[in-house]
Amino acid sequence: DFHFVSNVVEANILASTKDCQSGVVLNCACNEKTTVNQLVKELNAILDKNITPEYTEPRAGEVKESCAAIERAKMELGYFPQVNFKDGLRKTAEWYMQSGK
Repeated sequence: DFHFVSNVVEANILASTKDCQSGVVLNCACNEKTTVNQLVKELNAILDKNITPEYTEPRAGEVKESCAAIERAKMELGYFPQVNFKDGLRKTAEWYMQSGK
């Protein structure tokens, strides 16, 4: 599950204003399952490129799919991601292009 930095900031601000039990672990994410292939496809569209993935044998322990469960963060903090995957990726790419990175 990919997510944009402002979502993480928002979750931390919410956590700092709530009276939560100490040591509670909450996932902060977009709650959208996105594959690396989808990531490449979106980057190609944003950057007007034709990046082609190179596939190799999976490494031991490599995660094929991941989607963070954010229900507890919603319940405990009122957290809802404000920036979805595609918008966050676009904003990230724009920042890198403008910053000369």
